[in-house]
Amino acid sequence: MKLQVPEGKTGLEVLEIYLALSQWPILIALDNFETPWNSTGNQSEVINFIDQLLDHSNLFVILTMRAGSGPGNKHWIKLGGNAGLPRLELNETRHMFLSLVHSQRDDSKQLDWILNELDGMPLAVLIAQLEKLLNLGLKQLGDLWRKHKTEMLKNGTQNETRLTSVNVSIELSLQMAKKHILECNRLLPVLSYLPNGLPGWSQHIEELFQEDDSLTVVMSIKKLLDFALVYQESDTLKFVLPIREYIQREYPAERKHLNGIGAFYVNFVKKSGPKSSNGQNILERHLGNIVKILSDQLTAKINDGYLEACTSVVAYEKFYPITVSLIDIVAKNKELNHGERIEWMLRKVNVKHWIGKNGEAKEEIRKMQVLLEDDTYILPLNLKMRYHLRCFQELAKILYLEDEYSEAKTLLLKTESFFEQTGDRLGQAQCMQSLGDICMMENDYSEARTMLLNANIVFEQIGNQLGQAQCLQSLGDICRMENNYSEARTMLSDAKATFEQFGNQLGSAQCLQSLGVICGMKNNYSEARSFLSGAKVAYEQIGDQLGEAQCQWSLGDIYRMENDTSEARAMLLVHPVTQYLFIITDSDSDRDSGFALAIGSGCNSGFALAIASGCNKKKTFKFVRVRLGLDAAGGCLREAQQVSG
Repeated sequence: MKLQVPEGKTGLEVLEIYLALSQWPILIALDNFETPWNSTGNQSEVINFIDQLLDHSNLFVILTMRAGSGPGNKHWIKLGGNAGLPRLELNETRHMFLSLVHSQRDDSKQLDWILNELDGMPLAVLIAQLEKLLNLGLKQLGDLWRKHKTEMLKNGTQNETRLTSVNVSIELSLQMAKKHILECNRLLPVLSYLPNGLPGWSQHIEELFQEDDSLTVVMSIKKLLDFALVYQESDTLKFVLPIREYIQREYPAERKHLNGIGAFYVNFVKKSGPKSSNGQNILERHLGNIVKILSDQLTAKINDGYLEACTSVVAYEKFYPITVSLIDIVAKNKELNHGERIEWMLRKVNVKHWIGKNGEAKEEIRKMQVLLEDDTYILPLNLKMRYHLRCFQELAKILYLEDEYSEAKTLLLKTESFFEQTGDRLGQAQCMQSLGDICMMENDYSEARTMLLNANIVFEQIGNQLGQAQCLQSLGDICRMENNYSEARTMLSDAKATFEQFGNQLGSAQCLQSLGVICGMKNNYSEARSFLSGAKVAYEQIGDQLGEAQCQWSLGDIYRMENDTSEARAMLLVHPVTQYLFIITDSDSDRDSGFALAIGSGCNSGFALAIASGCNKKKTFKFVRVRLGLDAAGGCLREAQQVSG
């Protein structure tokens, strides 16, 4: 405004006169208003000043401050709703960064990682200015952030202030908060430790801070919200990442804090684990917190409670890509006895196999075999033999999914013979079951049926209902492929009921998928949609992207068979992981030109499936754009192109 303050007048008086005489609307922006609000000795003077300003009808005020509500008794409109200003979307942050550094380059993965670290906040401006000044390149910039974090977020002046350094700004806010919140030093190290924040914080805060008075803790959280050191997103208490990083560095969680967090999450997993009806969804919101605290505690010391919690968490297939790190930590702990270590290594093989890292699964099997062949690795002889056979079983599973059927069968026959000699009927039945599944893949349905029926008898004799259900599922699929739909439906329905009884989501989803295919083959499209939609939801819940994509394709194909090509197109083109391509040629209708489908996924066994179907022999499909990240997908896609001509 460039107002001059003459002698005998105060600045406020000059401003009052200026506002009273102004004929135009005026907008005043007061940035970092928490500084005068929290640091002055008398907040009533600040309130009076704001009230005087707002008495002028032509004056509008925007202020930014770390607070839960605006100053004084005026009704402030909170931009962004109760949560305050929202974080920028990733594409907006990326655009801002690139415009500031005047760059068109697209090192998207590295840049997106940096921007996500800044939580989509305008702090990215400072990082962008640093990159513009130094021209480091995004990789080196990312390395610097990993090492220095918020130390980088300053403008280079020698006398750092709240306006020139993020660290100074955060520290000033913390110091002001500590004056009002006695529990600040107790709460912040614990809350900043949690990467997911604290979902459902009002339900869990009392148990997390058992040693403190619950009312005091809740009131302290309210004050932390007022100082905007934390914020609430839905029912989750969270930190903006730079604030969290700063607190973790300056006020790190100590062993007593970790023990408290660990005790809370051991109990939480026990109550919300695999035996609870909605365990997966409940645990998923806290998964980052659980994995972090279990990793830290198990690295320090093996404890039965932590081991039990770890076992519960790694039971969920959907979490495998994240929880596999826990298995590594447990398996390497020297406090485990030899048998326990092998059991955890077998879990790791199963996880690696599930997420498609078969090479790593094989390497883990090799490590187990080396241990078991070591005379100094003390185990009872019969237990050593059983673990050797388990290694053969797991290796055969991998070979089976790699289409190495002959080698897998040889290994399974050898293993089955050993199980039979040692009287291990469960192992024997499992080998027969796997042999039956291989014969089914080789279209030797007669031999497959014999193997599976024999396995089913043994499972029944030893009371293994889950094994029975798996055999029944495979027998149902054989009947389906032989067009014996009535018997197939009965078997698959019975298997599905058993899977549901045991909470086996994968088996249930696979049965639903097969039942949907049967209904589609019998032109019962309404029921087929119901089964396939249910299977798709189940696959999505357990993180089986390939199964989800297959159901999506089957649903689209049902619409195609109903001549609803518009709905089919919508169904086939929306899946986020797989690529579905329609190829329309010349002037033919969608119905006559057919479909091309490519499915690529690394979720289960790391393989991709490509199918070209429904095409007129006189037509050719032209694959114009395929973006599948797996090498195997490219090979399968070339096969699909050959099929389609």
